[in-house]
Amino acid sequence: MSQRVLQKRDLWVGDKQAGIGLRPERPFQILGLTTSLTVGDLIANVFFFSCLANQFEHSRLHVKYRNARSYCRDVMSLSPLIDKAEPIAGEWPEWLYKLRPRLKPRRHAEIGPLDGGRAYYYDMIVTNTMARDTTIYALPNPVVFRLPDDRAESLRRELVACGLKPDRWFATFHYRDKSYEFGQRYAERNGDPEAFDSLVDDIIALGGQAVRIGHPGMTPFAPRDGFVDLSLRPNSFMLQAAAVSYARFMISGPSGPMTLPMAFAIPYTLVDATDAGGVWGLAYTDVLTHEVTTPEGKVLRNSTLREAGLLSSFRLTDVMKADPRYTMRKANASELRTVARRLFDRTDGIDEWRPPPEIPKTPKPNSINWPLRPEYPMDWLKL
Repeated sequence: MSQRVLQKRDLWVGDKQAGIGLRPERPFQILGLTTSLTVGDLIANVFFFSCLANQFEHSRLHVKYRNARSYCRDVMSLSPLIDKAEPIAGEWPEWLYKLRPRLKPRRHAEIGPLDGGRAYYYDMIVTNTMARDTTIYALPNPVVFRLPDDRAESLRRELVACGLKPDRWFATFHYRDKSYEFGQRYAERNGDPEAFDSLVDDIIALGGQAVRIGHPGMTPFAPRDGFVDLSLRPNSFMLQAAAVSYARFMISGPSGPMTLPMAFAIPYTLVDATDAGGVWGLAYTDVLTHEVTTPEGKVLRNSTLREAGLLSSFRLTDVMKADPRYTMRKANASELRTVARRLFDRTDGIDEWRPPPEIPKTPKPNSINWPLRPEYPMDWLKL
């Protein structure tokens, strides 16, 4: 019995004798099922599915998702590894979700046939609860998202029409504003609008252009030459994703759009980090937490905040409610200026818009060691 189980497992991870994942006529076939709707979770899920597919010389990735928000289908188009993406059967129509955003799915995710009504064989089925961002580190061949070929040029033209000069580099930034749907409920993740408003001038002073991404209703910033505010444009996910993909670097607080620079392999600093997880683009990303002062006057940030067990938004919120003498401070204008300068120095040689990245061509292990072990590495930015 144990021998039969072992043989099945060998086949599942890519048995070389069977040729699974080694031959184009027998790719390693993955079904990714995601019911995530927040932009950050959905991007992380799709990135995870794509990294799984990239462990094999030949793979076929089929993703089923909830098409309940305007950007869901667009997120699917950003992965060069997805062979087929389709909405989960049994969903309510998208217009109904717009009227009732908290509407639960009508039925659970169904696998069903892939083509022609016939049954289809998968080597691996992965759900969004299995596709955790903390295990992406365990996959040695990360992918790089890219704009779909049929939309890249039109999106570039649209960015120019918004006021971006194509012969001058720019940086993108985002912070979670209190006007966001959950900005009052989870205020510990909000950024300081005045500090980010000042960051616009700092980026322009470095010789670049500053692009804010986000949602309509964010704190208004004064218009100025060299500043493009894409948050003013509703339902502009693909335009904002395009801006990140062409950016010299990005600065962001802990919010869903922070996943975009990691997925596009853009040099990036996460500021005001509230949790130990969620950072999986370590080759391009460094982290600066918010600052917490204890009742004893001890200042905690980065590794000391983590060691104190307070690099957890829920844990910190509970502690601050129990003892109001704990205080939290977000990154200020001076600190963001330093962050921008360091990213500017890290990206020397990028004088215009960043060209589309090449997909790394590295040897594939043609196997997956499961379960993947979660990791929480952080490359701390020390000011």
